Amino acid sequence: MKHAQPKAEREKIALFAKPNAQNHLLSLKLKQHFEPNEVYLSCGHVQGRHDWGVAREGPDKNPTSFKCPICLVESPKTIQLIMGMESAFHLDSEALDYCFNPCGHMASVSTVRYWSRIPLPHGTNSFHPVCPFCTSLLCMDKPYVRLIFQDHCYDS
Repeated sequence: MKHAQPKAEREKIALFAKPNAQNHLLSLKLKQHFEPNEVYLSCGHVQGRHDWGVAREGPDKNPTSFKCPICLVESPKTIQLIMGMESAFHLDSEALDYCFNPCGHMASVSTVRYWSRIPLPHGTNSFHPVCPFCTSLLCMDKPYVRLIFQDHCYDS
């Protein structure tokens, strides 16, 4: 009878037998164990979190502006992208090409347009549009941002 391979050796062979994805082919992964992806507010480009192009001023060295590495436009801040998981708030099943500002929940163009036009009661005497996924107040001047992923850099 031939000797059986030890369990550790079988697991090692099985691990290396699996196909590994190339990092440059999968530029956006929205899962817990990957680096978070952020969108630049001024241009809409989506990048992974990095320290390149971050301007820091003052004694506490807080970031004051962020320069997009693709188009070199400065943004006042970046927003971390989050999947809007509640299907009842989505108006259609189109591509998630937009996100709410400032929370970063991703949705389709019809969903962000609809929810950014619906003012909900805030406090005792005011109405403001909110993100349907987390109920955070949307920015009044730019309630949503169009996302430009790396495979759509040259789309206008």
